[in-house]
Parts: sequence; C-alpha cells; structure tokens
Amino acid sequence: MKIEDTRTHLEQVIIGTCVLEGGYDRIAGVLTNRNFSQMEPYNHQVIFKGIEALYPNRPVDLITLTHEIKQPGYASYLAHCSSLVSRSCHLRYHAFLLLQMSMRDAMINLLSKAGGKHVNNTTQAALQEIIDECLDHSNDILGIYETAPAYLRKIGTDESIVLEIQELDNALREKVKAVKSQAHIDSLIQNLTSLNEIGTDIKSRLCLSHLTDAIKLIVIKGSVSDDALMAIQGIRGKLI
Repeated sequence: MKIEDTRTHLEQVIIGTCVLEGGYDRIAGVLTNRNFSQMEPYNHQVIFKGIEALYPNRPVDLITLTHEIKQPGYASYLAHCSSLVSRSCHLRYHAFLLLQMSMRDAMINLLSKAGGKHVNNTTQAALQEIIDECLDHSNDILGIYETAPAYLRKIGTDESIVLEIQELDNALREKVKAVKSQAHIDSLIQNLTSLNEIGTDIKSRLCLSHLTDAIKLIVIKGSVSDDALMAIQGIRGKLI
C-alpha cells in the first residue's frame, strides 16, 4: 500500500471512530483539521472542521456531523468511514501516527520553500538531503527535527531557516509526546482488561493488583516509558 493510501485509510478510521464511538474527546486539542488531507470529492479537513465545531456542546455522530457539513454525499462517506473502525481503543495511537505524518509534511514544505529562495549550493544540497530523509518513512521524524538545526548551523545556513524548524518542532513535539503517552496508557488498560478475562486465581489477582497500581501511578504522572510498557506486558505474558 502506498504512503498516500495508508494516510487516507488512517484519516478515515480516525474520522469513523469520532463519528461511531464519540471518540473526539480523546484527541481534542491534539489533532486539528489542518492535520487532515484536502481530498476530492470528500475533503477530510472539512469533515474534521465540522467535528471541531460540534464539540463539546453538541453530539458528534453521523446525523449531526452530516447536518453541520451541509454538503451532498457526505452522509454515505461518513458511514463508510465508520464501517472501517475495528477497535476504538486504538484512536490515540492512530492520532500519534497521523501527527508524525503531519510533521513530515510540515518539514518538507518548510525546507522546499527555503530552497526556493536565494541560498548557496551547499545549503541547497543540505536542505534536499533533509527532505530526502523525511520522505524515507523508515527514519524517525522526531530525530530529524532534533538533528537538522545543528546540521544546518554547521554549514552556515541562514539562521531564519533554523529558527523556523525549531518553532515548528516546539509546536508539534509536545502534542506527539502527549498522545504517545496516552496511547501507551490505553495499551496498559487493555492488558489489564484482558487479564480480568483470564481468570480469578490467586496468581492472576496478584498480578492484577500490581498492574492496577502501576497504571494509577502512570495516570498520575501522565506518561509511561517504553521499558515500563514492555515490563508490564511481560507480566501479562506469564499468565497466558
């Protein structure tokens, strides 16, 4: 599947979850309509702008959103998006993926515009090198945002370009970190739920107690490390 098709499907699932499960409250303030594609004939930015307009004073569902958009054909398209939803508990992780895609697009657009200005050949080559890294989706976009400013400063790039990258990073990075942490918490809760379904023997109850304490601590702190997630999933694995 092409990256464009993957993104379209991801956006459809996010929209479908907001419509079908009322999931927008889990990603409010994280995603905006600008994170979505302007497609034809059904514009995802228009759809998500409608969701933003409804929340929190009116319900976000198929009927209210179709009425808010006021354009023909959207009712059947929103129903199609809803049909793609398998598990709404993955919404925050889907939002995390879409934010990463948005960060790639924003960096590429910024550097493309900078390259169109009067820059020397060295800077032009460096900008294209970073763009190529962004286009390779196996590269960590957060890592690119971290290393690009120092690299561009090293070769004497105009400071205004570097500052634009840093401003973009500051605007998006905290959102990415926040939604990733919440996605991890969702995963831990899933583990806890599945343990409840395994049984009620002493071993299970003891592990459930430890997991519950761990999740309470994580919720208070508002984040969870990858190592902590793996450790708690390991506890679950021993019970199955």
